[in-house]
Amino acid sequence: MYSFGHYHPTKQAEFVVLHTSDKKMLEISDEHLLFLQDKEIPVRAGSVQVGDKLTAETSVTKITTVVKTGIYAPLTPSASLVVNQGQAHVSSYAAIVQRNSNYAHFSNGIPIMSQQSFIHLVLSPFRVLCTTDQTNKWCDSYNHDGMPHYIDQGIALLTYLDQWPGMIQMPLFVVAFAFFGSTMVLEQVLMIVAGWGATGWAVMVPLITTMTMMVVLRSLLNRNPLQSAMSSWGVRVEKIKSP
Repeated sequence: MYSFGHYHPTKQAEFVVLHTSDKKMLEISDEHLLFLQDKEIPVRAGSVQVGDKLTAETSVTKITTVVKTGIYAPLTPSASLVVNQGQAHVSSYAAIVQRNSNYAHFSNGIPIMSQQSFIHLVLSPFRVLCTTDQTNKWCDSYNHDGMPHYIDQGIALLTYLDQWPGMIQMPLFVVAFAFFGSTMVLEQVLMIVAGWGATGWAVMVPLITTMTMMVVLRSLLNRNPLQSAMSSWGVRVEKIKSP
């Protein structure tokens, strides 16, 4: 766990109570996402019905609600966790802007990806920050509603953008996807290097430095530095002949 998506020990909230065939109960907010045996993506807890399977051996037999004090939503790098001694597999996330849906979509109704994948994507900078520097105050400070400031500001921005026409949202998403996707790639590299320990850093730093120096040197020795630099990274540049 690297932070909380929601942390408010004194706030009252209504929770869905899923009674299961093994005589246990799972209390979860209605917008929180959880995994079902017969669903490809995590679904909102509020959309679960009697008969749905939480695991291969456990199904929902009754659904009630309860009001309790305290809201906690742990954030894990894998975006999921097993609760109640293996009774259920739940997401770290809850549906944020476009509620009552298991998918994030443009304002014109075209689906983008599951809520789970979308939130995991846009949280990548926050995740990288908090997994590499757990002492950072951004990872352990919350607003009056119990949300990290990154998530709070992100929801405000997404709520604003959700009012824009879909034809404008689409190109903006392409740019955002390139940024957040790059951050996720960086996250995976950091995880691999961290797994290698000090040896990993000892290998990666000289390797990256050497590759960068080779690109710079080749650019300086070529009369077209930009073309040479791009070619060094495997980008093909076609020459345009004059008519």
